[in-house]
Amino acid sequence: MPFRRRSAALVAAMFVGMVFAGCSDEGSDSAPKAGARPHPLRTTSSTSVSGPVDRPVPSTRAIVPGTAGSFTFDGGQRLGDQSVKVWYDAPAGDLTQVPVLVVMHGQQRDAERYRDEWTPYSRPKHALLIVPEFSEDNYPGPEAYNLGNLVTVDGAAVPERDWSYSVLEPLFDFVRHETGNQRSGYSLYGHSAGAQFVHRFMLVVSNNRVEQAVSANAGWYTVPRPSVGFPYGLAGSPSTEVGLRRALGAHLTVLLGEDDTDAESDSLRSTPEADQQGSNRFARGHFFYDAGRDEAAQLGTPFGWSLRTVPNAGHDDSEMAPAAAPILLP
Repeated sequence: MPFRRRSAALVAAMFVGMVFAGCSDEGSDSAPKAGARPHPLRTTSSTSVSGPVDRPVPSTRAIVPGTAGSFTFDGGQRLGDQSVKVWYDAPAGDLTQVPVLVVMHGQQRDAERYRDEWTPYSRPKHALLIVPEFSEDNYPGPEAYNLGNLVTVDGAAVPERDWSYSVLEPLFDFVRHETGNQRSGYSLYGHSAGAQFVHRFMLVVSNNRVEQAVSANAGWYTVPRPSVGFPYGLAGSPSTEVGLRRALGAHLTVLLGEDDTDAESDSLRSTPEADQQGSNRFARGHFFYDAGRDEAAQLGTPFGWSLRTVPNAGHDDSEMAPAAAPILLP
C-alpha cells in the first residue's frame, strides 16, 4: 500500500493523543520533569583503568584504550541543546579495527549499569562498547526516548537533528574520529525501552550503518505497515517506501524471553492498539516479526529479519544478553 503523508499538525495530534492516553509501558506513563533544562553543551572525559567506578585519568581524548569511562557528546552542536553522556569500555591497544557495539539502556536510563553488564561479552571479543545515556533532563519521558523525540509534549514537530534517533550516527562518527576506528558499521542492541528505541530507529533512520541489530523484549511496537497510523504503524511517520524496503532487508533480530509473558505487568502498555499486537511482550514480538515478514512479501522485497526465543528468560537484560552477544559479536 502506498505511503500517505499527513499534515504535521494532524500527525502530532494523533501521536500525542496515543502516547498520553493514560497508558504505560516501560516508563511510558512517566511525565517530563517540570522546568527541566538541558545542561550546557560540553565534551568531557572521565576514564578508569577497569571496573564500574570511574576514576579520572589524564587524557586529551574522550576514549582512552584499555579503560572504562564516560564523556559528554554534543555532536558538534548537531544535536542542538540535547547532549548525551556516553559510557564506554575500550579494549587496550590499537582500536582501528575493533568492532563497535552500541547498547541502549531501558526505562531507568541506567546506561552505566548496562555498560558494566555488557563488558563480560564485549571484552573477550576485543570490542569497543558504547552506551549512550538519554537522561530524563534532556530527553524527558518515553516520547523523547522510546518514541524518538519526533514531537514535543505539546504536539509540535521536532526538527530531525533533535530526534533521539539522530544521535547514533554522528556518535559513531565521533567514536571513529576519537579512536581512529576504520570499521564501516556497528552493532546495535536494546532491551525493553531500549528495544523500542532500536526497532523504531531501524524503521525511521533506514540509511543507518548498523550491521546487526537486536531488539529484545520490547513492550509494544511500531509495526512496518504504512496503513496503520504512527506510533503503532508508519502512516504519518518520516518513513518512506524506499526506507521501509531497506529496513525490512536489514539484519534485525527480534529476541524474546520465553518467560516474558506477564499480561498484567504494570509497565506493559494496555491500549486497544497495543493489545491488538498481543497480550504480553512475547506475543507482541511475534506479531511484529510476522508483520515485517508479511509486508516484505507484499512489497516483493528481501526480508532480513530473524526471530529467536530464549528459554527460561523473563523481562531481564541479564538473562537476554548471553543470547544476544553471539549475534552482535560473532
